[in-house]
Amino acid sequence: MPTYYRGPTAHVTHEVFLVRDPGAAFVISELRDVHVEVYRHRRPVYELRAVYYGRSICLFSTTDERLFGQIKRALIRALEHRDTV
Repeated sequence: MPTYYRGPTAHVTHEVFLVRDPGAAFVISELRDVHVEVYRHRRPVYELRAVYYGRSICLFSTTDERLFGQIKRALIRALEHRDTV
């Protein structure tokens, strides 16, 4: 099972996107319309959003741009793996 990211906040494999806080797991094959939203505040908030089983959800949110980039790249790789299978 390929692991694309493993850290204290999230774990991304070719099958699942796991967010440690609040403790949510999302099946990669069920994610649709995955996109990024950035909310400009004093510190920008970066969000990964998607449609999951027909509902619009926030997969992951942080103010840490570097962490966000790492997790976003991992999710892109997992989605690419899904699309080649």
